[in-house]
Amino acid sequence: MSKMKVVLWYLFVVLATIFLVVAIIESNLLLGACSFVMAYMLSKFLDEIPLPKAYTKTQKVSPKEMRELIAKADKEKAKEKEEAKKKAKAEKKAQKAAAKAGEAEVVTDSAENEE
Repeated sequence: MSKMKVVLWYLFVVLATIFLVVAIIESNLLLGACSFVMAYMLSKFLDEIPLPKAYTKTQKVSPKEMRELIAKADKEKAKEKEEAKKKAKAEKKAQKAAAKAGEAEVVTDSAENEE
């Protein structure tokens, strides 16, 4: 995107913010609605507009790439959780089987003691 479009986008963001502040101070519902519409229209171009260089000195990732990275990390977390649940379920099943085997041994031991 050209530098002029980026500058205009940021100017419209500032203008929408000013509209919102004035709308709140004066309780003007129509101006608040205009501010909302402007913000909604500007949000469509959010992926194309880079952050100012002051905020990207240490990070060279666009907002779109950041969302993709977060989604990937969330999927990995969900996968790890699912694997942990399966492992816990298998351990629980093994414990139940061991408990049943222990009960069976106790029953056979008590039967031998009765004889």
